[in-house]
Amino acid sequence: MNDLVIFLITMILVSFISLCFFKKKFWENRFIVLLIGGGVALVATLTVNFSTRSGLETKYTPKWTKQLQVIALNDTTVDSCGVTLWRNLDFKSHIFNTDDSTGVKHFSRFLFYIYDGEVNVGLSQNNELNEYLLEDVYFALSDNDSIGYVSKLKQNYVSDNMWINELSLPRIQTVFCLYLPPSDYALVPDSLMRKLPV
Repeated sequence: MNDLVIFLITMILVSFISLCFFKKKFWENRFIVLLIGGGVALVATLTVNFSTRSGLETKYTPKWTKQLQVIALNDTTVDSCGVTLWRNLDFKSHIFNTDDSTGVKHFSRFLFYIYDGEVNVGLSQNNELNEYLLEDVYFALSDNDSIGYVSKLKQNYVSDNMWINELSLPRIQTVFCLYLPPSDYALVPDSLMRKLPV
């Protein structure tokens, strides 16, 4: 049983009540009955879904996964944990300039920086620099000691309730999870750490 059953039961009840109300003119008013029935059935279906949603478990399913690459950052712009030392310096300005013969490289799989008043995480995937808002990023340990990767995860409701169809439950959110090797995971400051809630 699912939302279709709720919809059908509601339509039958509305039709029966309308038959009592319209009597002989029921067939003449069949479109009004269908309209009322459809509206009531929709409200009933949504009410069941909304009332049970808060008690449902959630799950994260990966949409894609990409391997993280090590970034060469300018040592004068970051600390030992890969956190910027300068406010309002964009991601590309932290990258080591190969033309600078006196500069020192700091290697990291991530960069935490503040730009336009928001904390961002800078990464390198598939030879491209990517930026994510920290509020959309979670952290977890990688299953590999030397390889890190990022996954785009969809958080959805999970229901074994026979009255609720999972197709009618909306996606809660889309987040990104950085799976870091233990050595990199230990570098993430506690104030910026957001563990994946599983």
